[in-house]
Amino acid sequence: MVVKGTYFQNDKDHPLVYGDINLINPPRRRLRGEEEKEGILAETVIAGFCGTDHELMRMGSEGLLNKKFPKGQNRLINGHEGVVWVPSQNRFAIVLIRGGNAWDPTRYTEEESYFEYGCDGADGLFSDHNYYNPDMLLPIPDEYVKDGKYPLFVFWDHGFVSVKKSKRMEDDGTGRKRLVVDYEQKKIPNLAYTTDKAGFQELNGFERRGVPSDDFTTRPGVIEWSGSPLKHPVWVDLFTGAVYEVPAAHQIAHSCGISFVRIPVYDSPCILTESKMLAVQQ
Repeated sequence: MVVKGTYFQNDKDHPLVYGDINLINPPRRRLRGEEEKEGILAETVIAGFCGTDHELMRMGSEGLLNKKFPKGQNRLINGHEGVVWVPSQNRFAIVLIRGGNAWDPTRYTEEESYFEYGCDGADGLFSDHNYYNPDMLLPIPDEYVKDGKYPLFVFWDHGFVSVKKSKRMEDDGTGRKRLVVDYEQKKIPNLAYTTDKAGFQELNGFERRGVPSDDFTTRPGVIEWSGSPLKHPVWVDLFTGAVYEVPAAHQIAHSCGISFVRIPVYDSPCILTESKMLAVQQ
């Protein structure tokens, strides 16, 4: 199947090009011990660059990309992560990034192997269509379907504002000090939202004093966690000090760990943790 897309190649002047690509569909394994499966066809909806794209372009200009190409190929379709439409299943899905012959492809050992869509040994999402291991297509929860469509951005209605009252350093019982912040949680009366053209929601009548004048607009992101599910996860905005409850539907368990989806992120550190780690009034 020939499609349009962008791909890396070994070429001094044109390491990244756009054009016709002949798709391949080799069997791939999501995790060690699982069977290899041929991919199913999906259509790219949203795709993101990999942080190493600039380095891959440099390697291509120096003729060093052979070890990154899929087996038997002389090119690598880039596009590291994103959302696809799966026609055969009539649904959208998030493409998991890494798989391979490893118990945990994010922490593979010397005797194990891995592949990474769009970066290492497997074609990515920057083509009109591509094939992906069906076990690596993470479903989007059905409760976000509205009128037969998925919204591009989804935020939860928490209905509360947490106001920071005080902060102090306390001994955590092991001789180490940790920051403890006290909050007063207030319910917003007559809760109402204004939604902008991009789908983001602003609380009506909520004055944001003390927020820097730079643009801190959040965008929904996915945070991967290789541990066990959190019992009462919260997201902490380190600029405002507000603490928000993460709904259960946004914590998706799979064999590699946990995917926290639709987490608001921006160019700032934030904290995703158990609520018991903070002095938060329920």
